[in-house]
Amino acid sequence: MSVEKTALRAVIRTRLRELNADKSLAAEKSRRASAVLTESDAYKNAGAVLAFLSFGTEIKTYDLVKQMLADGKRVAIPRTFESEGDDARMEFYWLSADAPLEEQVEKGDFGILVPRESLPMVDPAALPEKTLMVLPGVAFSKAGWRLGQGRGFYDRYLERVSVAGPKSVRLAGFCYVLQLVDDVPHDTWDKPVDCIITEDGAFYMRPR
Repeated sequence: MSVEKTALRAVIRTRLRELNADKSLAAEKSRRASAVLTESDAYKNAGAVLAFLSFGTEIKTYDLVKQMLADGKRVAIPRTFESEGDDARMEFYWLSADAPLEEQVEKGDFGILVPRESLPMVDPAALPEKTLMVLPGVAFSKAGWRLGQGRGFYDRYLERVSVAGPKSVRLAGFCYVLQLVDDVPHDTWDKPVDCIITEDGAFYMRPR
């Protein structure tokens, strides 16, 4: 299965590089997808949003996170902590609507923007009801299966949420439509998303 995942990642990453060769087109598609997300019931009804700041060829989210804060949403973004073996972990930190986003983030590994550690850390066992988690991914299947970068950060965090957190957490994949595929190889511990948001609309796998 790892060979299949590696091959699929290579195909989608090529598509993403080709799209991002036209930065204005990538930005426009990102804006359209952001509008679909913020107009969705999943977002409007969310008590909190666990979002992410994009990097490289990922669908752009910096302006989207700023919009979420302007909308009065409680928003958190992730920071990863590298270590040997399975001890590598990811934590989310709550952003403040009272301070500019640029003052709350810093460059982490590989130049990725991450929240400052001085911000309040999210407790996955105490997430607000109706939390919406917006997930990045290399590819998503039409059944909601997600192919990540291969490091397992989201898999481990989702396990912590499912064990200790509220049952009303909804998972939304956020990507370009070119990242949708018929099937994604998945393991028994993988968790499918409830919906996928793209520039061409929202696709629901679970009841809204």
